Amino acid sequence: LFPPFLVIFYLRETQAHASSRERPKLTVDNYCIDTIMSQQPDGAFPRVNAAMIKSGQYNNLIVSLVCRTINFDGVGVMLVECADGGKMNVSVDGDYVFSPGKVIEIMGHLVDENALQHFISRELGDEMALDVYNDMITQVYSNPKYKSLFNAFA
Repeated sequence: LFPPFLVIFYLRETQAHASSRERPKLTVDNYCIDTIMSQQPDGAFPRVNAAMIKSGQYNNLIVSLVCRTINFDGVGVMLVECADGGKMNVSVDGDYVFSPGKVIEIMGHLVDENALQHFISRELGDEMALDVYNDMITQVYSNPKYKSLFNAFA
């Protein structure tokens, strides 16, 4: 029912239940996964860049953002450079371990055009070619011609 990365990382049950028969809702950093996931196909996470985020098309979905880390305020906001060169602020926990200049993939809730809530991330290596990745998501992944090969969001 839930994608593997959410099952493996940060899953916890909420404490409040309307009745003992009600299925507990799963949350990630206090975000209700049932609510977010009801708006997109199971296991389908659009791969986005800054321009796609700014379009508003992917608001309130769980997305995948490949980017390079730039700065972290040490409290809860990380600045990243997306694959297309655009900048994005990402909300993270205060205990997030920041490494400047690293290419990472962030899975998170795109609240709106200006707010991405980090759920989980992984390093992709310093040599990742963001321009090639951007070409892949703009020319292949998002092309309706290849929708059946990639996802429900093309």
